[in-house]
Amino acid sequence: MTDFISNTATAAMFIPILLGLSVALNVHPELLVLTCGLCVSLSFITPIGTPPFTLVYATRKVGRRDMAKAGIVISVPTAIAICLFLLAVDHLGIF
Repeated sequence: MTDFISNTATAAMFIPILLGLSVALNVHPELLVLTCGLCVSLSFITPIGTPPFTLVYATRKVGRRDMAKAGIVISVPTAIAICLFLLAVDHLGIF
């Protein structure tokens, strides 16, 4: 979702929902909010995701296809790392 709207807007939209969901699921809200915070930071595929990417794209020296290729290389392993981190946190019972 953060590849189509800004990270801040995505977090502002999802965090209140996740806080309510944490009560319903009897899960620590910090875990869901941490997950949201990490995941909204993964918008490396399109120029809309972060202001620095928008600036790079505005130079017209880097195309959307180049940004998408590099973004996938960064986003997919990072998403896997976040999932593994959250599994470890859950397994260790930190939250």
